[in-house]
Amino acid sequence: MPTSRHTKNLKSQSLSNDLPSIQASQHTKQVTVAVSYFKALLDFCVEEYSLSRSYLLSQSGLSETDLNDPQQRIAAERYNHLMITTAEQSDDSLLGQNFGAQLGTSAFNILGYLAMSAATLGEAALALQKYEELVSNIGSTTIKHNGATSQMCWQPNQHNDPLNHHIVKLSHHIVEAVFSGWISFGRKIIGFAAPINRIYFCHSKPESTQDNQSRIFDCPVLYNQAINAIEIDKKWLSLPLTQSQQAVYQALLVEAQKAIEKIGQASNSFTHQIQSLIINNLYQGSLSLDNIASQLNVSRRTLQRQLKQQQVNFRDLVEQAKKELAIKLVIEDSLPLTSIAGILGFSEQSGFTRAFKRWTGYSPKEYREVN
Repeated sequence: MPTSRHTKNLKSQSLSNDLPSIQASQHTKQVTVAVSYFKALLDFCVEEYSLSRSYLLSQSGLSETDLNDPQQRIAAERYNHLMITTAEQSDDSLLGQNFGAQLGTSAFNILGYLAMSAATLGEAALALQKYEELVSNIGSTTIKHNGATSQMCWQPNQHNDPLNHHIVKLSHHIVEAVFSGWISFGRKIIGFAAPINRIYFCHSKPESTQDNQSRIFDCPVLYNQAINAIEIDKKWLSLPLTQSQQAVYQALLVEAQKAIEKIGQASNSFTHQIQSLIINNLYQGSLSLDNIASQLNVSRRTLQRQLKQQQVNFRDLVEQAKKELAIKLVIEDSLPLTSIAGILGFSEQSGFTRAFKRWTGYSPKEYREVN
């Protein structure tokens, strides 16, 4: 850990070794973290580095009220920005490793208790793989077996900044925090430090890192690799857990599935509501962010904040709504194409034709003929 507890204005050198940028897609699932996980990082940054809590929140585009609901999901970009801001201010090259190493079960909410009550380390790992979205869907976990060894791999998921609409570059501290958290939690639930063969990271070794043997990981660390992975002997997956309770495990499996479904429903319900209002406003020729906010009885700023938290971009929702409405009206064949273009807000038929061809690969006339 850094010995001095003061903030710095200069950027940490380690930030130049971030994970590779990942291309965002309009159809990418909203990428979020549980509020408990975000708060765990925030508390750690405040306590460990004596940083201002209000400053870190403001830099992440959040307020304390955003963290009050335990069911809240925080946009991944806000979590990423908190990690980057703290790295800049603390100059801790091992920020991610240090954060992950001290995480308690509560930070992982129901997933932590589910894994803890499993019969074996392997069963806990499978639970983590299946239900990791309860904590975060920033990345996806896969478990691979190769002879006498096993690898737990973690790959960042695609996402973009919902406010600025640019490709997100994830801090390398995030993947290091994931692995450090896994290792620390795994050691707790089996009761001892099972040896790790090696760890692979896609990112470059931070310049301030002295060697390739991490104190926290206690194993060789290889950088600039094709995958992010922890490699162990496969036999360790059969280790029994110290707090295994199969009755609790089975009950928590049910609750975990319900929680996963609830996350999806909350996100889909919000997006569907906004898209329905967009379509209604298109028909009325009154589409604007201000009108949508007024119809939801919230301010423009509140709606922007809600969209940002849901990792949704208003322009993308408008584009998707226009596409769906265009296809519907073209297939129905009850309106001339010029009228459909006007409903969708195109001043010229040629603009509508270009957009429709981008959406479907056909001109509106061709699409109507084949459908």
